[in-house]
Amino acid sequence: MKTEIISSSSTQTDASVTQLGGKGKNLLTLSRAGFQVPYFIVLPVAFFEELMGTDLPVLDRLCLTASNSVGAERDAAMAAARQLILDKKLDTITEQEILRLLVGQGEYFAVRSSAVDEDASTHSFAGQLDSFLFVPADEIIFSKILACYASAYNDRSFAYRSEHALTRDCIRPAVVVQTMVFADVSGLVFTGNPMNCNPDEMVISASFGAGEGVVSGEMDCDTWYIDESGIVARKVIVEKAAGLFFDEEQGHGLKRKSLDATTALSECLTEAQVQQLAQVAHNIELAYGGIPQDIEWGYIKDQLYILQARPVSNLSHICKLSPRTILDNSNIVESFSGVTSPLTFSFASRVYEKVYEQFYGMFGVPASEIQSLKPVFRNMLAYYQGHVYYNLNSWYRSLSLLPFFDTNKENFDASIGVQARSSTTGLGHSVQRGRLVSGWRALTAGVRMTYFYLRRHSICRRFARDFDVFMQPYMHLDMSGLNNVELLATYDRVEQRLLNDWRAPIINDFFAETFHGLLRLFLKRYVCKDEQQVSLLHNDLLCGQGGMASVAPTNMLMDIAAWIRQVPDLTFAMRNYGVRELQQMIEAAHGPDWQALKQRMDAYRHEFGFRCINELKLEEISIKDDPAFIIQALKNYLMPDDAIRQDADGEHTQVAKTAEQKVMQGCGNNIFLRLLASWLIRNARLCVKEREELRFYRTKVFGFVRYLTRAMGANFVRNGQLLKVEDIYLLSIDEVFGLIEQRAVSQDVASGIIPLRQREQAAFHTLDEVPPRLHFYGELRPERMVVVSADDSAFAGLIDDVAGLYQGIPCSSGLVQGRVKVVHDTRDVQLNGEILVTRRTDPGWVPFFPCISGLIVERGSVLSHSAVVAREMGIPAVVGLRGISTLLKDGDAVQLDGAAGLVCRR
Repeated sequence: MKTEIISSSSTQTDASVTQLGGKGKNLLTLSRAGFQVPYFIVLPVAFFEELMGTDLPVLDRLCLTASNSVGAERDAAMAAARQLILDKKLDTITEQEILRLLVGQGEYFAVRSSAVDEDASTHSFAGQLDSFLFVPADEIIFSKILACYASAYNDRSFAYRSEHALTRDCIRPAVVVQTMVFADVSGLVFTGNPMNCNPDEMVISASFGAGEGVVSGEMDCDTWYIDESGIVARKVIVEKAAGLFFDEEQGHGLKRKSLDATTALSECLTEAQVQQLAQVAHNIELAYGGIPQDIEWGYIKDQLYILQARPVSNLSHICKLSPRTILDNSNIVESFSGVTSPLTFSFASRVYEKVYEQFYGMFGVPASEIQSLKPVFRNMLAYYQGHVYYNLNSWYRSLSLLPFFDTNKENFDASIGVQARSSTTGLGHSVQRGRLVSGWRALTAGVRMTYFYLRRHSICRRFARDFDVFMQPYMHLDMSGLNNVELLATYDRVEQRLLNDWRAPIINDFFAETFHGLLRLFLKRYVCKDEQQVSLLHNDLLCGQGGMASVAPTNMLMDIAAWIRQVPDLTFAMRNYGVRELQQMIEAAHGPDWQALKQRMDAYRHEFGFRCINELKLEEISIKDDPAFIIQALKNYLMPDDAIRQDADGEHTQVAKTAEQKVMQGCGNNIFLRLLASWLIRNARLCVKEREELRFYRTKVFGFVRYLTRAMGANFVRNGQLLKVEDIYLLSIDEVFGLIEQRAVSQDVASGIIPLRQREQAAFHTLDEVPPRLHFYGELRPERMVVVSADDSAFAGLIDDVAGLYQGIPCSSGLVQGRVKVVHDTRDVQLNGEILVTRRTDPGWVPFFPCISGLIVERGSVLSHSAVVAREMGIPAVVGLRGISTLLKDGDAVQLDGAAGLVCRR
């Protein structure tokens, strides 16, 4: 045959995928890049076309027939195509040339297919085509070459092509013949984790013997997870009872061989080999332009061989060399759950920008540097498919302005419940400073931190006092009589006074995250090593403080319920009438008992009227406007067979005291450790408690803006600029202000912007639950995006769905058994001692907590509002169980262990 056979030593040949096929091209690329690739030859596509000769058109017609057929007719056409190839015979000269190229390169070879579209960025063809291992260099190898060609036309391959809309009427394979590596250990390395789609996590999977057992999944494998810095983050070593090795009796192929007990339990790679393999894999990824690679390899003693490489299919659309942007909605989903309106997002984004500019200014960051980081502060939040996310790039870059970045980042990640960790390479602040300047900046920041720590409590008290004095006239202002210019002036006064002086909440947030993180670190380092025991102690130390502001609304409701119990007629009505009927009866207030109830309800709405489910979303209706939610809560408290907790404010100080005693026992007689432990515990408790109290002021600000923007919307309707008041939520805050100040580039919002936003919001509402974490590489476009899951299945929630065992983040200790109530919509929900299961909670859910015996939440962290309140009320709770609200059904019997973070379906 005239077609040139390509060998790995060829230097002039163009590495064209159209001739060498995917596998052949990749092998030649790896070899030329200097990686240790076993010798190989490629019989290119032109070789196959010459081999088929005048039968090539016949082959294509058979494929065309199969493409247009189904069932037996299709199978017959493909069988005829394969037989057409298998009937061919290589001429003597060609056979001699193949043997000449293989002589001296080994005794046995692997014969593998290399289709043109195989091992491509989007289609791997893994397992679809045939490979033959340990083939001797004699006449057998020629039949295996023909069999490899024919496998490109097998039923599996053809179905794969159909499924992925690949060409089926002009299939052109190549074949690779490669020196067989008699590996002691072999396996796969993925430079991006294909299981959780984390491009920053490398996965090495290895077993004794040939890699076929690893690739096929037949053999048990040891697994190493390597983080972006090249450090082994974790490893899973299993018993490897057997391996696949060369079948010496048959003289070809593989045979399963048992391993002795010592070998079976040992790690099949040394630490040095793991590090070498990780480095080589990283270099291969770089050679392919930063596209994550799926690499087969083998070790003979300490010599590493790269057998093949191809893109990781579900990560092949990204380039890791491009700038990475991380969006994560951990914890913030508690504040802005589900689809959030443009008005809410834009206002929240404005608040975050202003507040965090202040924060870093307080810690001594120069104004010029803050000004240069305007884009960072402007992008603290992101908006994707109608949902609010943290832009972690901006958070990490801003945190790098402060000393002790690694500690601050770890505390921040823990406080917001980040589960998929990523390195911050390239995210730090880029300003270069000399050692003297850096030292001075660190000293200045340290002095300021000390000052704010010492003054924190008084700053918080003064903030609360000044807030109440300033906002008193605004909280009950009748806005219906103001025009939009007056309303905007009112907004400006409040923003100037409050948002530009939001020091206390953000200082306390910082110290809450810091002391919470330092306390856990202390427990792990000096008290106990077991993670479960650390979590148990950590949570128990923070419970039962009493006087928690978050619980005050619930306490007031329970007082109302206790009073109603003393009035038989009211009790009967609350138990037997619907929410809307009761609302009308309360408003009518016929008789002294109903009047007294209305007075109590009005007092509650006056005090806590801004509280509601999703209380930070401006589009939500508050309790002040619609008391249906609190009426439903009262109905739950007054159910005849109630299982209501009467100690909602928490009399669980004994739990905290017991935990504190265990900590002191762990410190032994070391006075310094005892003092340090007491200091950390005291500050963590105080900061977390004040954090909850100060959050209510945030709720009041958002409540004020809710009423103000709704009044603006009513004015827009009267002016003919909007058709409905609710349409204002479809505009951004800047668009609203622009309409008032004649800065809007388009005044025709009713027929222009609003219909477009309505369609977008409607589409967002049809989506399933959005991913919690997104990585973008390069531009922030969907085609550059990867959805990253949690670090492993345990943190994702599912351990064993068949056994009904799930694990999340423990946040409030206690063991409870009972039936679950899965709640997605709080309207008309009845709870009577069940274990509440939901996707997320916010402060508005707390009135339901006295009616439950346990809490399971898909999202959240140990500092989530639900976790803090559950600890305070002594409710066993687990958060971070992704997907649990679909895995569990109403009425399922479960056991919840809040200390271990375990849920077991019984």
